[in-house]
Amino acid sequence: MIDNADVKIPQHEKGNLAENSLGGTELLSMELFRRLPKEYKDKFQFVISRVHSIEENKRRLFWIHDLAQDPAYNILTTPSIDLFNKLVFVSHWQQQQFNNILKIPYDRGVVIKNAIDPIPKHEETETKDLQLIYASTPQRGLDILVNALDLIDRTDFHLHVFSSYKLYGWEQNDEPYKPLFERCESDSRVTYYSAVPYDELREHWKNMHILAYPSTWQETSCRVAMEAMSAHCAVVTSNYGALPETCGEYAYMYNYTENKNKHVERFADALEDVMDSYWTKGVQKNLDNALEYAYNHYSWDKRINQWIDFLDNLTYELDYAEEEIKKEVTINKQS
Repeated sequence: MIDNADVKIPQHEKGNLAENSLGGTELLSMELFRRLPKEYKDKFQFVISRVHSIEENKRRLFWIHDLAQDPAYNILTTPSIDLFNKLVFVSHWQQQQFNNILKIPYDRGVVIKNAIDPIPKHEETETKDLQLIYASTPQRGLDILVNALDLIDRTDFHLHVFSSYKLYGWEQNDEPYKPLFERCESDSRVTYYSAVPYDELREHWKNMHILAYPSTWQETSCRVAMEAMSAHCAVVTSNYGALPETCGEYAYMYNYTENKNKHVERFADALEDVMDSYWTKGVQKNLDNALEYAYNHYSWDKRINQWIDFLDNLTYELDYAEEEIKKEVTINKQS
């Protein structure tokens, strides 16, 4: 069990849009704050995704998780951008988007990729029915997945759908997607769970074989893909946004298209190809490599050291810059 219950993060302050949220960004924030020594939280204000307040007595980081098109980032203009000592991006793709769209110079930011507690390694035995999982909010491609099921004329699988805005405390946002949820519930090949506690979802990962994620969302990073790889699951997804960067060479990707009918067909073809070959040596070797990649590149055991090194180096740079300014002021006074 991962205990984040007592970890305080900025998003959960009263009045914030995400004060009741346990989505990916909030989990990530809690996981970082649980590990980060107190001295760094005392020195730095971590502004995460949205600017809710500014602490005048601290150095500031803007840890950005969303797209450059988000109006929340209109603040990143001169002189407001100078409120922050560094911008922290979660992928190189995302940083490039902020450079292209908002003209943010590369030297204003740093990329520190997201991290996970990998799903514990477990025994996997060949089974007749493959277990598929979708674990994201419904607007990110659930409609493509449900429609693709109509093109898949087979019963040797079962799909587990974990999808609801309840995770964010925004249950009312589920309303437009109720017909999709009802289609899931009416298909004998599908179990719909709505939202479940994170520890429960982690247990489900141990029984899964394929992440079925026909993403229609420009992911800046993808926690669910990281967890899938760490759980020895094949990742079947589009090549939209930062998904290729997140998954390395290990996902089973197809070209994204905005045409929904074509997207359904492409995803159904890609999914069936993986289902047909899942137990072959080639696929199993790829999943072994993906698991090791997730453990080596996305584990918090690795990432926390990167955060601490970054904060130490930034502290040194800022201290040095302040000393140089003091020296210059002293020289000007003496001259």
